[in-house]
This record gives sequence, structure tokens and C-alpha cells, in this order.
Amino acid sequence: MLSTTRLRLSTLAQPLVSYTELGTQYELRTIEVLKKYAFELRHTGGRSDGGIDLVGNWLIPGIPKIPIIVQCKNITSKLGPVMVREVEGVIAGRQGGTLGILVCSQSASDASRQRIELSNWPFIYCHILFEAAEHPIQTIIISEGLRLKYPGISIACKMNIDHSSGEQTERFLFAFNGKPLVQ
Repeated sequence: MLSTTRLRLSTLAQPLVSYTELGTQYELRTIEVLKKYAFELRHTGGRSDGGIDLVGNWLIPGIPKIPIIVQCKNITSKLGPVMVREVEGVIAGRQGGTLGILVCSQSASDASRQRIELSNWPFIYCHILFEAAEHPIQTIIISEGLRLKYPGISIACKMNIDHSSGEQTERFLFAFNGKPLVQ
């Protein structure tokens, strides 16, 4: 029988992993994904992390580095507005130029999307799905506060077409002054 603080990763005979360990794995994988977009991050998360799992800087060529904090949510249901407000609160407690990023394993509810888009805080939401190994970023939403503070930052969507199968896939990217930020 599984205890309430343990989770079996699959039905195969695998060791039990705590929710804390699963969260840490998600946070470390997030560092690897965001590194491709000029984010320099280090892990700080733990049981009493104050809502900050990762800290670092966004190293966009041509502008001063942007300090960032990241909160990762490896959840099983849609992201709700309460979690968005939590991150806004963490951003509010930091220095004025700090950018907050909320990374989530699930999509955002309509109310959450609207809250993020209208937020006056510099804020990014990323839905990262690690099962989509080649292009794990499924959605990026940037706030009005981010657009105002850093006007050159935007989102680009690259369409890939497999000419043999006709299959189309979207790849979301961060961009600065219209140029994708991919390393």
C-alpha cells in the first residue's frame, strides 16, 4: 500500500519517489529547458523555499542582465488564479526589476491566462511538458507589466511542417526585438 506522501512513477517495479523528489526533478529539468533561451539559473527550491525554486538572470544580448525568480508547479490539474497571485506576491517582495516566471506541468485556466496577461508585474508563464522531449514548451504567456518594462521581449511561434507526412507542429520561442533567443 502506498503512503500519502509517496508516489509510484509507473506500474512497473520502480522505487517509490516522494513528492519533494518529483518536484526537484521537475525544477532541475526546467533549468535545462530554459537554458536554451539564455536563462542562467540555479536551483534554490526545497520545502521552505518561499515560493522561489530557481533564481538567476536572463542574459539577452545587448541589454543589461534581467534578474529572475522561477516558481515551478508540477501539478495534475489546470493552473488556477491562486497560483498566479502567489507568484505576483513573490515578485512584489523582490527588487523592482525582477522578472517572475511560473513554470507549470499543466495548461492555465482561462481565468489564469487573463490574470497573467493583465498583470502589472513583469511575469512569464510557461507550460512545459517534458513528455514532448523535442519541444517541451507548449505555451508562453507574457504579462502587460513585462511588455512595458522590457518592450523588446516577445513570443515567437515557429511552424514546422514534416513534408513527408504533412504533420504540422508549433514551437514557441522567446524573442527580443523580433529575433528568437535560442542557443
